[in-house]
Amino acid sequence: MRANYQEEASKLVPWSQEEWMLLSAKLGTHKEKMGIVKSAEGTMHSIYHEALLTYQYKQYAGGSYSLLRVQTKGGEYVYWAKGNRVEVFKDGQAYGIINDEGSLLSKNGKETIGRLQSGADRPWMQVQLHDHEVAQLLEEVDSEHPNPRAFEYVTSLAEEDQEKLMALSLPFLIRKRISFAEAKEKKS
Repeated sequence: MRANYQEEASKLVPWSQEEWMLLSAKLGTHKEKMGIVKSAEGTMHSIYHEALLTYQYKQYAGGSYSLLRVQTKGGEYVYWAKGNRVEVFKDGQAYGIINDEGSLLSKNGKETIGRLQSGADRPWMQVQLHDHEVAQLLEEVDSEHPNPRAFEYVTSLAEEDQEKLMALSLPFLIRKRISFAEAKEKKS
């Protein structure tokens, strides 16, 4: 998977605090292939069409297992889904677990780091880290807006918390927009 997108990854712009507010909610380049193993790959851009990240997604027969790889200029996130549990890796190291309630847990599964919380009557989800709302994430892409932002707002975050926000938000953003992703991230 890495080799297929190495050239695209070299064109990525560095991800910074400012890029969070500029991330487009729409997938940039996007291709899907159907078969025994379904796959999708592409690039997400800023609202100014700068490439911010690449992704590759594979869903294995039966839909119970899937692999999502996200590459930014600063690092790689890998999400290995087994049923309702998603193991998260950052640059090859175990990072955490996303459970079936949409919560990011520590790598041992004992501490809740963050969670996505759906709003019943609004298009935005709350993104919480350590029980504090740090961002609002667009849940559904509105086709009326030509290039909607993925985040309504993001509070000022330390680099470590930006990684947590990325680890929690990116799989939801990407999988939500893949037509065949059956085991979409659950919202509480």
